Amino acid sequence: MQTTPQRLQPGDGQAPGHDDVTLHYRVSGHGPVLIAHPGGPGTGAAFLGDLAGLDEVATIVWLDPRGTGGSTEPADSAAYTLAHYAADVEALREHLGLDRVGLLGFSHGGMVAMRYAVDHPGRLSHLVLLDTAPALDAEAMKRVAAAMDRREGEPWYDKVRPEIDADEAAADDDEALAGLLRIMPMYFHSWDDVAQSFVAGLDGAMFHARATASWNTEQPTMDLRPELGRIDDPTLVVVGEDDFICDVTSAHEMADRIKGARLGVIGEAGHFPWVEQPAAFRAALDPFLAENS
Repeated sequence: MQTTPQRLQPGDGQAPGHDDVTLHYRVSGHGPVLIAHPGGPGTGAAFLGDLAGLDEVATIVWLDPRGTGGSTEPADSAAYTLAHYAADVEALREHLGLDRVGLLGFSHGGMVAMRYAVDHPGRLSHLVLLDTAPALDAEAMKRVAAAMDRREGEPWYDKVRPEIDADEAAADDDEALAGLLRIMPMYFHSWDDVAQSFVAGLDGAMFHARATASWNTEQPTMDLRPELGRIDDPTLVVVGEDDFICDVTSAHEMADRIKGARLGVIGEAGHFPWVEQPAAFRAALDPFLAENS
């Protein structure tokens, strides 16, 4: 029997992952159930902030992926592939007792969401792909480099760009988080008080550095585009118009290949559109969630 949103009580919970991990999640809000999967890989639900108050219209299950936040890490150092993360989403769905569930995937979490939709057909009531990409191949990385070049006049550019280009492996989780926070100006359309306040609030969060090595192996050959035509769940693709890493071109690649998918491009926003343009973000998501409640 399908669990109704009202039966998902607010608060923290734990669920078994698909292998040896234990997943931590938090439930808030009311409305259609929406599992929110953050990006990274290596970042927990804290990096989603409050998604511009989206739990006013959805029962959000804020998931800490394996090794992040309150979730444990796998014994296998290579068990951080898209397939592993997607299998954890399925384990969480089963734990919640839901026949079908909504899924929002942000950045790397959007890649997980696409993997999940392909691997587990019929289990999604709706899908939101937020500032993500179906591939980060050589052509996509050329666009990333060009987008960074366009920011050359910014006052922070000379410190941030060399650190991104160096792409040095962090020694531990604390160093990984500090490095990520230092390059955050590149992820916003405007590095203003709003963006800086959001990033400052992440100072006590966690970055699970161990996930990076597995992703560095998977990323160069990861290409979900040939499989996107198999997704037939109601889908909304949302992207900040000035996202330098998961850009509008990538958003079109997904929207054009997924049957019936809608595309929302949010102006004057980068990789975190709900932070920079909360009203426009909600205007894009609220009707879609209402239609799929």
